[in-house]
Amino acid sequence: MQGPAPQIASRLRRHGIRPINASRISTGLAYPQFFNWPARIQQAIKRGEVDAVIVFLGANDTFDMYEGARVVPLGTPAWNELYASRITAIASVAKQHKVALLWLGMPAMNRRDIQPSVPVMNRLFSDSVQRFGGLFLRTDQVLGETENTYSNTKLVDGRPVLTRTEDGVHFTPHGWSMVADAVMKRISLQ
Repeated sequence: MQGPAPQIASRLRRHGIRPINASRISTGLAYPQFFNWPARIQQAIKRGEVDAVIVFLGANDTFDMYEGARVVPLGTPAWNELYASRITAIASVAKQHKVALLWLGMPAMNRRDIQPSVPVMNRLFSDSVQRFGGLFLRTDQVLGETENTYSNTKLVDGRPVLTRTEDGVHFTPHGWSMVADAVMKRISLQ
């Protein structure tokens, strides 16, 4: 979320909303022993610090996970179940405390080690979040691609605009701006 977070925060401040940018580099749901997003978000919600949560992660999660000492291999039903439980931990506490939740899906990645997991993770995000009344936003469609077809540009007014960086994962400022604009269209500011 580090890329679009400052842009989303700026847009929210224009509407008199005080955003909290809690983004952290190189984190996700796969390694709670490194950084535990479900616990962090639950604590903030329970303390009454937030009215809405916007989540965008996943590219750092395409690895085997651990459940205690047991290795849970990426791509297995057990991995999907464990990962979904971590999404659900966030979505369920948001619903319980009547906190709006907007979860951004992953776009296609130009990396062979990440791309095979993108459609699976998006399904897990979408299913878990929507089951608890949250919103799921497909960023692949925002960027003019599909979750299976990577493109580093999007046509805007008939001209290609570079939206992704050379690493095939991160976004350019134009890409982040497009994501921030899409987020703002999905939320109601009252």
